[in-house]
Amino acid sequence: MKSLLKALKENRLVELPGTDKAGALEFLALLIEAIPDIGNKSDLVSTVMEREAQSSTGMGRGVACPHCRTAAEGELLCAVGWSPSGLDYGAPDGKKVHLVVMYYVPDSQRNAYLKEISGLARASSADDSIEAVSSMPDIHSVRDKLLDWVSL
Repeated sequence: MKSLLKALKENRLVELPGTDKAGALEFLALLIEAIPDIGNKSDLVSTVMEREAQSSTGMGRGVACPHCRTAAEGELLCAVGWSPSGLDYGAPDGKKVHLVVMYYVPDSQRNAYLKEISGLARASSADDSIEAVSSMPDIHSVRDKLLDWVSL
């Protein structure tokens, strides 16, 4: 989960304002667009919204992994949003989403992306981790828990 670790090191873990799914997706897409290597090469907000309209990227257990694929070159990147109160996301299990890990996926990084979300799915379902994330008192505690997941 290299891109998740890099996001944590580069302070791309944020507390999401409100409980609006569209607002959260826009916030995280703009955070990724702010990365100098990405810039304004593409409209990530529209791309993520279109992808989400096709099918919800909620994984269940309080986690969602929205993403946008691009033909542009570059590395796999992500930004992470934490919602203490949860987002009405349309996840398959009907639960609110507390952790949104958004990925920017260049075509050359598809395999790395699949490995990354597979690792994230394993870590989030290994125990009651996601329940712990939903009740964390602050974003620093969330960061520590995510670092634990990365080490798994």
